[in-house]
Amino acid sequence: MDQPFRLDQKAAIITGGGSGIGERIARTFAAAGARVHILDFDARAGHRVAEAMDCVAGYTPCATITANGHFNSNAATTSLAKSH
Repeated sequence: MDQPFRLDQKAAIITGGGSGIGERIARTFAAAGARVHILDFDARAGHRVAEAMDCVAGYTPCATITANGHFNSNAATTSLAKSH
């Protein structure tokens, strides 16, 4: 079956990529050729998915939480942008 789209030479940041819909999206994008970055609060789940996808994915911990309990997406995305 042909893939409906290709994401070669593209980077994708998947929040919640350690399980459920986010995991499926991460796997689909990786299969389409994207370099996938998984952000998830559950470190074990994020690492599990990244390792299962071998070299096309990486896990970035979501340890950047503000004082009021909100995720600091700027810190995570800035860190990922510097790696490309």
